[in-house]
Amino acid sequence: MIKQRNVILMASLVGMFSAFLPWLNIPMHGVVNGTSFTPRIHEIAWLPIPLGWFTFLLFLYPAGYSLLGKGIEPQSVPSKVIGILGLFSAGFGIYAIAEISSAIMSTFVGVPFGEVLNVIGLGLYLVIFCGALVFAVSFFNLLDTDRRPQ
Repeated sequence: MIKQRNVILMASLVGMFSAFLPWLNIPMHGVVNGTSFTPRIHEIAWLPIPLGWFTFLLFLYPAGYSLLGKGIEPQSVPSKVIGILGLFSAGFGIYAIAEISSAIMSTFVGVPFGEVLNVIGLGLYLVIFCGALVFAVSFFNLLDTDRRPQ
């Protein structure tokens, strides 16, 4: 369980840090980090805070629980909550990629999808990876260390 707790702690801390990394690299304009990225649906912002701060808050509970908790028991309620929060973080990262790609493809007609992926920054990929890692480790108990000989 210590390995599981450490992996969840490290993945959550990296996920929290990735909110401050570039999520969008716009040539000739600069970068947009996660703390200033606000997705818009039909020009209406549907989140009261930028998406990077939202994913930061989603990674805060798994980091705090694994830091302060004595362990994450498999199939317990905190383990499932941590897994669901990781899944939401990864889902919001995938949503942000879809939002960016649809905005670029609708603005510039005929832009291939590979060009869209060059615009997406490292922070967004880290959010997806860390969210999926937190989900997999906490929900499926991948790092089972209770198989030691007695």
